Amino acid sequence: MSCPTRTLFGTDGVRGRVGEELNAELALAIGRAGTESLRRARDIERPRVLIIRDTRESGPMLESALAAGITEAGGDVYLGGVLPTPAAALVSGHHGFDLAAVVSASHNPFHDNGIKLFGGDGGKLDDATEAGVEALIHEPPPPAGDPGRIRELIGADQDYLRAVESFFRLDLGGLKVVLDCANGATYRVAGEIFTRLGADVELIAIEPDGRNINDGCGSTDLGPLSAKVAASDAALGFAFDGDGDRVLAVDRDGNPFDGDE
Repeated sequence: MSCPTRTLFGTDGVRGRVGEELNAELALAIGRAGTESLRRARDIERPRVLIIRDTRESGPMLESALAAGITEAGGDVYLGGVLPTPAAALVSGHHGFDLAAVVSASHNPFHDNGIKLFGGDGGKLDDATEAGVEALIHEPPPPAGDPGRIRELIGADQDYLRAVESFFRLDLGGLKVVLDCANGATYRVAGEIFTRLGADVELIAIEPDGRNINDGCGSTDLGPLSAKVAASDAALGFAFDGDGDRVLAVDRDGNPFDGDE
């Protein structure tokens, strides 16, 4: 059986150049429609929705618009701040959120951004559910009689780090690594988790300014990481992309590892 047609959602949510394909009005509509779709599908009176984002300059604007749409539809918003995309699943599972949204365009340049929706189980929404959300974007429901609230989720980064640490019970003592955080979503947490596991960590590309995400750094450009590792006594290096859901590695001589090995 074929799935309903989707025109806004691609294989990885809604993504495009900010101010053109993606703007505040669309972000608000996605928040409103996603929340209303959840209310109808699961009969949840007041959905609880997590929002996290990367470091793009458009992130706070889209985050605010998305949150406004969610609360207009009667959902409560919890702002987790700048965190890698995988944190959407881990933090949602920890707190029992009904929906999670990530504001990011992954490895794209700063002028792009995107919105990805995840279910309470941590998985991406299926095609049929996304098509249902799209239908509600085109035919918006009336505002909820009782709008939701927006709260900051204090300690979301620590919730994420504890979850990651529990999955990787490793002793990296004596291992020196270089991490390229792409001036993106991992710039605070990547070094912390490697340090907790005992590694000696050197960080590069950890000074996001809203526009330098993925710019000559991270998994889209291994040059800086390769040079840094080859010139140091590090055993290896890792380069993340802007939203931290993919990583590439180089050996002690700065040579990239083939992901198929």
